[in-house]
Amino acid sequence: MNHWHSCVPDGNTHHEQSPISTRISAIVSSVVALVCACALMFSPNAAIAVDSTATNPPTDTTTNTTPANPGNSGTSPTPANPSTPSDSSNTEPAKPATPAQPAPTQQNTPGKTGTTLQQTSPSTRSSNPSTSSSSSSSNSSSSSSSSSSRKSTQSNNSSNNNDNSNSQSDTTSATAAKNSKKARDDAEVTIIASTPVVTATSGYHLKATIKNTSNDTIVQGTFTVSANDYYTFASRSELQQWAQGNSRIQVPNQLGQVPVPQIEKDEKVSVSIDMNSDQPSLKNMLSWGPKPVRIDYSFPENTTSDDGTKSNSQTTYVNTTHTFLTRSSDGLNTANTPPMDITMVMPLTGDNWQVDNDKLNKFLTTGDSDVAKTPTTTSGTAQNGNDNSAGNDAIVNSMLTNATGGNDKKNSGTHKLSQTAEQLVTKHPGLQVIADPTLAQNLAIPPKSAGIMQPGNFDITTYSALNDESSYEKAGAATKTWTADASIKQYRKALGDPNANPTAYAWPGRGQWTMDSLQTAKQQGYSTVIAPEPSSTADSTNSTIHTGKYTIRTSAGDVTVFTAQDELSRLAEGKATDKSVDGESSAAGRLARFMAQSAFYQMESPYATRNLLVCFGTSAVNSENNAQEADTLMQTLEQAPWLSLRNLSELDQAKTYLSGQRAANMVPDSSDIHASSLRLIKQTLSSLVASKNDVDRFNSSILDQSSEDSSTEAGTSGKSNKSDKSGDSNKFGGAGDFGGGGASGDFNNTDKPGTSTDANGTNGASTPQNQKSNQSGNTSNPGKSSPSSSSNTNNGSGGANGNSNNPKGSKTDTGDAQALARQDADATAKRSKDGCDWIDAITSLHNAIALHALSASDALAKNMSASAQNLANQLMNGVAITPSESITVLSESAKMPVTVSNNHPYPVTVKISSLSNSMEIVTTRFVTLSIPARSEAQTTFNVRVSTSGTAIAHLTLTDRKGDAFSTPQSTRITSTLRLSDMSGIIFIAIALVLGVIGLWRQFNRKKDPDE
Repeated sequence: MNHWHSCVPDGNTHHEQSPISTRISAIVSSVVALVCACALMFSPNAAIAVDSTATNPPTDTTTNTTPANPGNSGTSPTPANPSTPSDSSNTEPAKPATPAQPAPTQQNTPGKTGTTLQQTSPSTRSSNPSTSSSSSSSNSSSSSSSSSSRKSTQSNNSSNNNDNSNSQSDTTSATAAKNSKKARDDAEVTIIASTPVVTATSGYHLKATIKNTSNDTIVQGTFTVSANDYYTFASRSELQQWAQGNSRIQVPNQLGQVPVPQIEKDEKVSVSIDMNSDQPSLKNMLSWGPKPVRIDYSFPENTTSDDGTKSNSQTTYVNTTHTFLTRSSDGLNTANTPPMDITMVMPLTGDNWQVDNDKLNKFLTTGDSDVAKTPTTTSGTAQNGNDNSAGNDAIVNSMLTNATGGNDKKNSGTHKLSQTAEQLVTKHPGLQVIADPTLAQNLAIPPKSAGIMQPGNFDITTYSALNDESSYEKAGAATKTWTADASIKQYRKALGDPNANPTAYAWPGRGQWTMDSLQTAKQQGYSTVIAPEPSSTADSTNSTIHTGKYTIRTSAGDVTVFTAQDELSRLAEGKATDKSVDGESSAAGRLARFMAQSAFYQMESPYATRNLLVCFGTSAVNSENNAQEADTLMQTLEQAPWLSLRNLSELDQAKTYLSGQRAANMVPDSSDIHASSLRLIKQTLSSLVASKNDVDRFNSSILDQSSEDSSTEAGTSGKSNKSDKSGDSNKFGGAGDFGGGGASGDFNNTDKPGTSTDANGTNGASTPQNQKSNQSGNTSNPGKSSPSSSSNTNNGSGGANGNSNNPKGSKTDTGDAQALARQDADATAKRSKDGCDWIDAITSLHNAIALHALSASDALAKNMSASAQNLANQLMNGVAITPSESITVLSESAKMPVTVSNNHPYPVTVKISSLSNSMEIVTTRFVTLSIPARSEAQTTFNVRVSTSGTAIAHLTLTDRKGDAFSTPQSTRITSTLRLSDMSGIIFIAIALVLGVIGLWRQFNRKKDPDE
């Protein structure tokens, strides 16, 4: 007993054992080794290299070594349809042996086992440390167990050799997790191209890029692609778990392996795997459907100690990416099942609308819109933009364009789709296009469409969520501008076919369809709506995928809702199915997942009748990359034997999945619009309301009117406007009335004859004789015309022009006074003489901008609201006060000239307000002035001075209602009174009188005795 006790090791002391003790120790060691092997085999976190050469068929015999993925050599170790392990661990086992040349048997030394390749961070591209050489398949279970124990001990720097298998597995997982973040930062693998559908003759091809995202150079590594030829996915969740890296499916069949050269910091290299169809790894796929594919990029790197210094030992890191390939039934001896119906829908709408500022400026200043001919509308028919004529539509389309090619400058603003987008729409008859009628009008040749959406892709869901119809009306987006009838009318104009009868579908905006928004859509005439993101309206259970057709009863009537299939639509829109997937960051990875997912849906219920709706994003035709991705997807779908492309009318005829109360229960209570988006729309509405008010104010209170009363007789319509008794004659300080002067050939409004007087009795007065001359249509008095308007022989808006018979409210051109001087009289003569056409086109343009600003795009909302404000600013700033020089006043009264310019092609009538900052130097308060088209007009303000000094006269333009606009100007007034004035004489006389009185008092006062 004492002798057995002395054999127990104590520290570093060793004792010699007896033969009996040696036998007992050997037996105990064998038992312990056997227990450890069994525990390791059944441990969920351990990967056991199993020799199954005798039971598995041979696979690829390519002589490639995989240092990063040690395991058995020779044939494939995976049976024909392995089942998924029942444990729910989130780790992935080590990759089994890849087909390679037999490796020589090696001693199981620490640091050279294959048990540490475990994926401990499946939600990211994790990389795990492993050894650089594989262990032989002839090792006993005891050797494997002791080797694994030694590796676990080395990873944790522990001397305890009695840890159980669970502790070992936890330790290995912790080590891998510690290194996963470092490896994820070191390299980034992106799939550039792959073969999504493998046929009997296609082979398999994959191209990827590897980017060095670390701060150091990455040395030479290995790029390996592996699959499982025999695996069949059992559920949709299992498919998703593999994509996210949460599955423990083994991939023993190597599809290819290539060396990766050294990668410098921030550089990237491309690698390719090309495998012919006669390779065993592809020929062994005996069943059709999705197969798991794993991409491993391994590279060695020096380990780092706890103090941050690098040691001499190296650890191999593995960056793992999960993807799929789908084996078609081509060449396989399997029974064919009916293909599954699928409807691919793409919205044809613009995200790149912009206003051509050069054309806008030209139209605002000349009235020329580059349109062949603008039909003259009946006066007043398009007031406030309520009725867009064909001429106005043409003008709007010439200035508001969609750069459908994105950054493609060649096609930007050419009223055509980009070449890629046009090919996408035209060469795929199975693609169901739902066109925005405003974009169709903007295109030279509108593409064939299966239906239309609301004009401008107006955001109905946000409109319903805000519940502020008044603000939308004031902004220019009245409800009748985005009804189904308005959409059909616009599309007919685009096609040039008045009998066209397209089906109108309501497309959602930022939010989901709620009962209120469905009711709004129905009230606007849309009986069918489309829900591209059906997370809330679709059946969220794990039942078999079904046709997404619902009938919802609202207070306005029944609405049919087409809900898109969630995973497939996200992939078609260019989004990954989940944030944690690692193989769907590229178009090629998403395409491989799409085909695998759709194939599984068909295999899930091969004989069920259903039609899946898949929606592309609204940006599918607005960029070259998105259009190319959609084109590639459509080409692949057309060649997939398990899918049958259907049109929207067939989907409409399909059986409704749910209706009544069950369908109503699927409708969400909230639109789920982000608060930031709601704030943006409210700001956009506020900006649009302000700009729309400016346009309307210019129309009603600034733009000149030739007739304010339909009963005005011919010959009296030469008056530009009726006089304003209260505004044009003002008093200051009881000194008398000072009327507004008219020095521009009597273009400006005047007070009644005799009511406006001038201190000098000459300038600024309107006499009965002058008015009589004006009313008869005679030439203005040259002596009273300003130099800028002296060439205009027509007074007012009518009279000599013979426009006295214009309907009420007509705004008529009074002529361009500077046309001859500018040498553009010919172009001016061809311009419409009716100002209503011009201002109505501007109003239509603003309303079209507002409609696009209230679409579902945040970027477009900002861009369009800024364009609307720019339109209003240019319109209002086109009438401005010309800066003037300072004036010096040498008497009690004087004249201050003010010049106002009008850059627009039609006359305007405005008021000029003058307000000085001094009580001693004052001016006339208001003067009303009419300015001809593209001309200047001058008037004068009366200045009264009571003392010498300086004052600033602040000049502001106001509309006829007195509301200020344009940029204010200031004029300095300096007063220097002379003695020759009456005031000077009075001062001298008073001084003399006071002097005489002082002298008389001095000589006549009684003196004191002391004096």
